[in-house]
Amino acid sequence: MNAIRMIRIYLFLLVFLSVSGNSMGQSNKCPDNFSVTKEEGLYALHLDGMDYVFEEDVIALPGFTPTLRLECPSFGIDLIMTQQDGNNYQVTHLFLERVDHEFVVTFQYRIWSTRAGSEMAGMKIAAIPLRRFFEPQMQTQLFNASDVKIGNPEEEDEAKTFFSTVKSAYKNKKYDTLAILSHPFVFANLPLFEKKNIMQLNDLGFYCQKLHLDENAIYILERVLSLDPNRTVAHLNLADSYWNLSNTAKAKELYGKYVALMRMGGKQKKIPRYVYSRLDP
Repeated sequence: MNAIRMIRIYLFLLVFLSVSGNSMGQSNKCPDNFSVTKEEGLYALHLDGMDYVFEEDVIALPGFTPTLRLECPSFGIDLIMTQQDGNNYQVTHLFLERVDHEFVVTFQYRIWSTRAGSEMAGMKIAAIPLRRFFEPQMQTQLFNASDVKIGNPEEEDEAKTFFSTVKSAYKNKKYDTLAILSHPFVFANLPLFEKKNIMQLNDLGFYCQKLHLDENAIYILERVLSLDPNRTVAHLNLADSYWNLSNTAKAKELYGKYVALMRMGGKQKKIPRYVYSRLDP
């Protein structure tokens, strides 16, 4: 393996191990009083006054030593479990939400990094309570479940595969698959927000908006417009998502920009009627 390739893998790994909060900002306050203790093969996770106890054997890979930490990028609460054996890493990201005064796991992402490269896979989880997540039976069920393979879209060919999978998920109305592929965690960690991908990114934002993944759509489409502020259809799709989330002020601002761009291009006759009704009800 040449030196350039090794450097790229190393940098790729550093991005994963640092979590994406740096680029997103820390707008979410992490839960208070987080700590982890280990004694006689048991882990005790202390989180906002609640204790979660589980056996090391349940989470540890053979030969690996797990460590846990909590970070809060702007898009969620991320419980990170890192396991290392020499130059081999597995990093598991569990995204948590508060539901009725307890934490539930909603998404799981796993990254494997070796000398040969890095791979990512994700899973949408049906709000499993954190207190049950590390039970042996639950871990067996999750182990046997199917991950959505994300691969390493840092490579050009795999980026094409990624967007092809996105298109297929939308076409076949695979909501969970699209939710996994469009989660901000994926885009905060992989170099997909580039001008060469702008058409596919715009399509992904549109797919999310149509399948009511409006928060993901907003995250993606805002970055599409940062790459190309005059991309007319992105203003419309972004406005629709803000409207769906009842942010009418922001939606109207974007509808106004969309109308202005359409008129500048002589395409005012193609503006959907609902846009005018929302601008001037």
